[in-house]
Amino acid sequence: MAIERCDLNQHANIYRNWRSDECIDDLCYKNGKLAIIIFHQPTNEIRLDLRSSTTLDLIWSIEIGRVVPRRTTGCSWLNNDE
Repeated sequence: MAIERCDLNQHANIYRNWRSDECIDDLCYKNGKLAIIIFHQPTNEIRLDLRSSTTLDLIWSIEIGRVVPRRTTGCSWLNNDE
């Protein structure tokens, strides 16, 4: 799994790459921000990161905790009534 960014508008090409033993469980975009739910496979822990959609810079992060691994489908990690 890799997240990559390449900015061709700059004179000096900016290239960012991220790889690890984590995977993205869900992703949501709004107002120039990305909310990303990240699953750390070795520990079964989940965290929520808020990042800039243009630079991928971390705005804030919160540890959600350890969970039983499962695959989600669709666009919503939480139920509608939560």
